[in-house]
Amino acid sequence: FFEQDRKKTLASRVEKLRSVRYHNKLGTMAERMDRLQFLSSRIATMLGADPALADRAAMLAKADLLTDMVGEFPELQGVMGRYYAEHDGEPPTVAAAIEQHYWPRFAGDALPAGAVAQSVALGDKLLAMAEMFGIGNAPTGEKDPFALRRAGMGVLRILMEKQLPLPLPPLIEIAFDATNTVPGVKRVSEDVQTFLLERLRAYLREQGYSANQVDALLSLRPSRIDLVPVQMEAIRTFATLPEAEALAAANKRIGNILR
Repeated sequence: FFEQDRKKTLASRVEKLRSVRYHNKLGTMAERMDRLQFLSSRIATMLGADPALADRAAMLAKADLLTDMVGEFPELQGVMGRYYAEHDGEPPTVAAAIEQHYWPRFAGDALPAGAVAQSVALGDKLLAMAEMFGIGNAPTGEKDPFALRRAGMGVLRILMEKQLPLPLPPLIEIAFDATNTVPGVKRVSEDVQTFLLERLRAYLREQGYSANQVDALLSLRPSRIDLVPVQMEAIRTFATLPEAEALAAANKRIGNILR
């Protein structure tokens, strides 16, 4: 499979994505790649990375789905894309981004390493949420057929652990900007932000913060996710002060009066 696949470049396969249906309400895989290119290049600009490299990586990100190797072994998607991109002479950052835009694939998995890979990884996940929320396919109960909870957690981990100073609301808005060409996609930015903050709530509780501590932060609907760890530690430290209980009670009373 490998030798056969290498006879065609990844770039030469992109056009065939126009015959691959992504979703009946969202068009073909090629149309989705156009949206991903738009979004990834803008995130790259926000990060100070080369938008042309992010655009190139986004264009090639799913091309390996059409290779014989990935057709036979779907779990190798991204990995084979990187190998084929390297063979084709693509820039190293582009090849790395093709593999790493899927990261993190599961809890505790590695995160994309460079700004280009991070741009495409964030773009792919944010776009999926904008697309699916926009057509009414938000997760419900135990059902999450498009793995949006995993995508949401990936966005949060990349922003937090890689300390990326990107405000969440503009990222969500740009993701919906990318769907402007798709009829029927509603701009439900607040729903996506709330969804992400609820994922953040679960994550912070798993990190050992109390419900009150998490509520104290999330009541402010934080936009800079990279600052959350420092903010949570500040809240935890405040909670240990002898004055904390009295101040919290006074604040609650004031809040009740102002309602």
